[in-house]
Amino acid sequence: MVTVPRLVVAGTHSGVGKTSVTLGLMAALKKRGLIVQGFKVGPDYIDTGHHTAVTGRPARNLDPWLMSPKQAIGSFVRASTGADIAIVEGVMGLFDGGGSSGKESSTAQIADLIRAPIVLVVDAAGSARSIGALVHGFNTFDEACSLGGVIFNRVGSLGHYQLVKEAVEKEAGVRSLGCLSPRETIRIPERQLGLAAQVGGGLYQELGCMMEDGLDLDGLLALAASAPSLPKAPPLPKGSRRVSLAVAKDQVFCCYYQDNLDLLESQGAQIEYFSPLHDKGLPPGAEGLYIGGGRLELHGEELSANRAMHEAISQAAAQGMPIYAEDGGLVYLCRKMMGTDGKDYPGVGLIPARACFGEKLAALGYVEPVARRDSLLLRQGQRVRGHEFRYSYLVPEEDPFPYAYDLPGGRTEGYVHGKLLASQIHIHFAHNPQLAANFLAACRGLE
Repeated sequence: MVTVPRLVVAGTHSGVGKTSVTLGLMAALKKRGLIVQGFKVGPDYIDTGHHTAVTGRPARNLDPWLMSPKQAIGSFVRASTGADIAIVEGVMGLFDGGGSSGKESSTAQIADLIRAPIVLVVDAAGSARSIGALVHGFNTFDEACSLGGVIFNRVGSLGHYQLVKEAVEKEAGVRSLGCLSPRETIRIPERQLGLAAQVGGGLYQELGCMMEDGLDLDGLLALAASAPSLPKAPPLPKGSRRVSLAVAKDQVFCCYYQDNLDLLESQGAQIEYFSPLHDKGLPPGAEGLYIGGGRLELHGEELSANRAMHEAISQAAAQGMPIYAEDGGLVYLCRKMMGTDGKDYPGVGLIPARACFGEKLAALGYVEPVARRDSLLLRQGQRVRGHEFRYSYLVPEEDPFPYAYDLPGGRTEGYVHGKLLASQIHIHFAHNPQLAANFLAACRGLE
């Protein structure tokens, strides 16, 4: 058994302040000298970027649909090894999820799976005793998810806090763990990929000071320590010969599921990070290439100016190097990509298509694509699980276009040609670890 002090930061709904509280707690506890491990419920890779920036440890996503309930528990236990406390940021409202029951992949399901105390963030603005009814409902709605405490956000005054505190503790039987007042100077900018790299440490430190001033940190630590032990996690599958795998990572390419990288490493990948924005070539000796997601439309001119990198990737592809690209990686490999200025910029040119961007989301949500043809990861007809979050869409410049996947509703997606597989879907390898093994087997084929 493994002892992991832990908390789940949940909310009554989206926008209630979960992210600010989570980042502030991480910063405040790290300031105390604690080793903090961050997690995010669901497929969001923006918040995990913030967690990683604050804690200095790679954050993971806990998603029982993209993975499985057992794999989510295993990921939590493995990643928490060596940490003094784990903090899990919830998604939407505590009980919001999907599936037939409406709770799959919800914060409540994760809290139940990892047996973690729940701290509910409540927006107290414009409320007094009614907060007691609200919290009472959240505390009794699901017998598997009782609350360990409440944090009140947007409290107007000390008198206001006393009113909501008394209502919750006396009427709902839930402990108050402090409050936060509105501060216009502390505002997380509009969410976008790569945001953590742009925000810097100042905002995190200021959020940490807010938590020190307004919350009962000792009470939160005691609550985290009350979590029961969990079973040891099974080891990840092992691979054979080591493979040098080049992975794109910089302020543009920053969106990966950490569990994908963990699986690749466990099965033999020796990951060598490089920057498509700044470097002039791939890492020496690379046998495979993995290009993840990011907001490329913000850096179209800079990326297109690095022709040396374009040529290095094109040459590697011509020599048969296996290349897997997802989301922004696909955009980068196109012949053209649109910038935020509306202009087209040259991409690497491996995919005969133009990548365009709209002001509205082009796709958002879970998907279960079916392979149209054999590729690096899959055989024709096999299914995988993934998530879409993109403003981009492709305009193919060749017909027929070798799409990678079939999606519900008659949609087609991605691109397959030789040893290149590119898709705008973020595939989670943990659901089927054979995906990582297949990719590395293709890389070993170069020897």
